[in-house]
Amino acid sequence: MDMNDILKSIGQQQTQEKKKSAPRVQMIHYTKLKPSPDNFYDTEGIEKLAAAIRIAGEVKNPLRVRKTDIDEYEVNEGHRRRLATIYNVEQLGIKEFEFVPCVVEDTTSTIGKLNLILSNSTQRERTEYEKMQETAKLRILLEQYAKENETKAEKFIRIGEYRMNKAVDAIGRLENLANRGSYEYTQEQVDAMFQALEGRVTEIKARFTPKKTAESKTFSFGTTE
Repeated sequence: MDMNDILKSIGQQQTQEKKKSAPRVQMIHYTKLKPSPDNFYDTEGIEKLAAAIRIAGEVKNPLRVRKTDIDEYEVNEGHRRRLATIYNVEQLGIKEFEFVPCVVEDTTSTIGKLNLILSNSTQRERTEYEKMQETAKLRILLEQYAKENETKAEKFIRIGEYRMNKAVDAIGRLENLANRGSYEYTQEQVDAMFQALEGRVTEIKARFTPKKTAESKTFSFGTTE
């Protein structure tokens, strides 16, 4: 799968999940919400967002979080809203904002990290540094997502190609030993090397050959008179 295929797959998967059941919003105390260690986005200007929340009387858009412990959640989307809540409660002492609307997502850490990047990349302007970080992290996360969701056939191709290339490269380096200007050897030694190689290849190849099922035979003493 290439990057576009993976992004399409993630979008389809999340759309299907949303169709199964509408996300249930839970009111979670702000102290139980922890920032994602992978969040690299700018969180300045929190005072303006906190003021907007006070004017609205609530956090309008629920945070998207994932449960990491019995009573602890990691924020996937909504780091600025979390900080604005902390500002309103701890700096201004407005206790009515202690509980924050959240949607608890049942996602892997990889999906959570992808959501963090994909949501921020479409919702606001980013700095050049943030764009650079997005590109680097997105490539790593998409590769990780592909590995976590690949079929057995795709896994065979990925690992098979990697190991075959390493094996062919290692065998190819034996060619350097043929240089009589650097090495001295006998034909018996050469034959022994390639006999060992061919024997091992034969052993491994046999493992890929389907084993024949033993035919069930009925025992009989034959016709008796």
